[in-house]
Amino acid sequence: MDTRTFIVEILSAVIWPIIILAIFLIFRRQIVDSFKFLKTVKLKDVQIEFVERLDIVEKKSRQIVGDGDTDSSLKETIEELDRLADKSPESAIIFAWRSVEDALTEKGRQSSIDLKPKIYDMPLILSYYLHDAGLLSESQDDLIQELKILKDQVARGTVQVTIPDAVRYSSLASRIIRSLKSEGK
Repeated sequence: MDTRTFIVEILSAVIWPIIILAIFLIFRRQIVDSFKFLKTVKLKDVQIEFVERLDIVEKKSRQIVGDGDTDSSLKETIEELDRLADKSPESAIIFAWRSVEDALTEKGRQSSIDLKPKIYDMPLILSYYLHDAGLLSESQDDLIQELKILKDQVARGTVQVTIPDAVRYSSLASRIIRSLKSEGK
């Protein structure tokens, strides 16, 4: 093999990787932007799942009673949730869930069930005990479980929440809170 043949063989072996690298360097911004778009598509799939689940939860929540009068502290909470939803929909959902946890804890403390103090830090377990004792209906327990799942998606950052979705979630949280408080009276 002479020098000229050797150079041609080496160039033919490395030319395609060099061309691909050059194309990547020239169009790197567009390529990176394309990957950002792909991530957005994935997030939108999760977003659609979030919205569909929210629709299902709204249908289930119609079985919940307790939509009567709202006490002043709950009215303040609802107003705060509405303000927060406009600024940070994700924060509104987290705050709404925290309000559900508080109402659940209050219901548990007012009940005659003998629970260990740690149980009050575990809302789904507390919900189970209240349901088992007949203090929560099946639909209330289901709604609490679903709201927790939706909140977890938001907390993990797997969805981008819109303001209308945050308002819908807050409305569902308010409904379960009202039902927990009205049945305790």
